[in-house]
Amino acid sequence: MTALKQNSEGLLRFLRHRLVTPSDETVVLESDQESMVYLTDRNRLQPLLHTLRGVEDDLGLDDTVLESYRNEAHRRMLFGNQQIRHALAFVEALQEAGVPCICMRGPFASQDLYGDPGIRPYNDIDLLVPRGCAMEAWGVAKKLRYELFSWGMPVKYFLRHHLHWQLRQPEQNVICDLHWAVDHPYRMYRIDYEAIFAEARRVESPFGSWMEPHPMHHLILTALHVRKHVEELYTISQQPDGVAVLVARGEVLHLIDAALLLQRHGQLLDWDRLGGVAADWNAEEAVVGCLALVQRAFGVSVPQPWFKSFQSAIPAWRLSDSSVKFPAGNVWAKALSRSARVGGFRAEKVCEAGDYLFPPAELFGTEPGFGRWLRRRSHQFFAVARLGFAGIDTAVATSVARVRMRYHNNSTSG
Repeated sequence: MTALKQNSEGLLRFLRHRLVTPSDETVVLESDQESMVYLTDRNRLQPLLHTLRGVEDDLGLDDTVLESYRNEAHRRMLFGNQQIRHALAFVEALQEAGVPCICMRGPFASQDLYGDPGIRPYNDIDLLVPRGCAMEAWGVAKKLRYELFSWGMPVKYFLRHHLHWQLRQPEQNVICDLHWAVDHPYRMYRIDYEAIFAEARRVESPFGSWMEPHPMHHLILTALHVRKHVEELYTISQQPDGVAVLVARGEVLHLIDAALLLQRHGQLLDWDRLGGVAADWNAEEAVVGCLALVQRAFGVSVPQPWFKSFQSAIPAWRLSDSSVKFPAGNVWAKALSRSARVGGFRAEKVCEAGDYLFPPAELFGTEPGFGRWLRRRSHQFFAVARLGFAGIDTAVATSVARVRMRYHNNSTSG
């Protein structure tokens, strides 16, 4: 066993017994400090480890490392306190304007799941508003002196092709992703946003109150967020060392989020309904992959009869890794990736567009026949038209942004 893998398993065991399912069990680790520090840094665990008992003895870290963790924890706590106050001021302004708002991830998850708005590292605030209220929300953001990160791009361009506006408030050092969706429109999810808003629950904290998704929706959204960062989530979940793979890739915080969500709010879950909603949203494989890894990593309780039945009911075609992929170094992939970044998309969205164009036939019906063929071809026809429009729209929008930037620079320099 390599030192890195051994330390990955040791770190998970420590987190399991000191955070997720606290126990007095002695955690004996034969840790290599260099590898442990590397894994901790890669997974952004310094503030969290500082708050857990036994970190000095169990992880075998010296005083210099522990001091750096303490400093990072204090910095993050101060940052978190500032961020949650600014975020709640934005939320209050949205509510006064009659815009429903759900708070996701960031300082809200850190406070609700970890007990402090800065312990769980994040870079921005995530707020979700109904798509029909997005322009009203943008008006509120402008009054609070938020501005687009992509300066000069038309505001409605993002509404047509993205899931959020990435905003910043320079005076307060706040970055906010103002969402109307949780993923890009060129994916085959069928997320019921009306249900998310209808069943949202209020969270009370020393900083104020806010609305967050019901634990059932929250768990599914967390699984989809993990899959967003780890596209092959289900495949990894079936590997014996799948959890260690995620630790090595720096993605373990997402699993901790899911584990703490289950520990804190699992009693509110109706598992049969959760399975039905996950299927309706086309999210079954993400939920199964996430739950499999969480159980293995942290021993969180999930009803096994339900889990086995839910997993076995997922069609095999949903679990196969059939995503469109470009060979490494492919010239077309590089060109398309550059074009995607120009439009504000991450480069990997190119392959997601391919999946959107060529979805599995089974997605349009379980029985072969003319009806399924017609539904799939209709989808592909509109997908080509939609992506073609997105390409033209991106070219026009970026040209407008360049003209605006040039005019702005000329006017300010004069």
